Amino acid sequence: MPIYLASVVLPPVAGTWLMPLVPPWLLWPGIAALTWSTSYFIPLQAMLARLRGLERRVRSRLGESGGTFVVLRPSRHPRLYDWQPFWDVGILHLEGSRLRYIGEQIRFEISAREANSVESAVWLPEWEKSNSILLDTSYGFLCLTTLDRGEESALLVEIQAWSAQRGAETPGDLPPPRFPAITTDGTAPGVAVFVRSRC
Repeated sequence: MPIYLASVVLPPVAGTWLMPLVPPWLLWPGIAALTWSTSYFIPLQAMLARLRGLERRVRSRLGESGGTFVVLRPSRHPRLYDWQPFWDVGILHLEGSRLRYIGEQIRFEISAREANSVESAVWLPEWEKSNSILLDTSYGFLCLTTLDRGEESALLVEIQAWSAQRGAETPGDLPPPRFPAITTDGTAPGVAVFVRSRC
């Protein structure tokens, strides 16, 4: 919150200092554009920095060095789980015809035969651009989100290639995904905030 407030307040304050030096017709449109861009990009970068710190802690806790760090939500539509836009964080591995997810709350494996479709998806409702992958499986929808769009694009191609494999399968070490009941807490009218139940 302090980062967001600073990104909204500082550009107009700077504009008042520049008033004697810059013509108003040039100053105020520039300040408006600067305020909009800083109020969008600075909080976004702060959130990504927190997620990168989270990635280091999760990898250390899970003992995982390879794979791709993702956040997971077991839903087709954007939701908040305990006020977070994801249900779990973990590491995704694509190993032959198996997709393996090792997270803090759940661990599972599915085969390419159990994947019905793969597509880009919306992570948060107010974002026009997405950096999520929606995987429709025999066990329900899985929405996987990486930290940046470049990584998401590469992972989307990898998961699409993985889902096209229909050959011989090796048995998996982990069970298929089984999510606990996820219910709303009823504390926020008009906002569906779901309770993050433990497996």
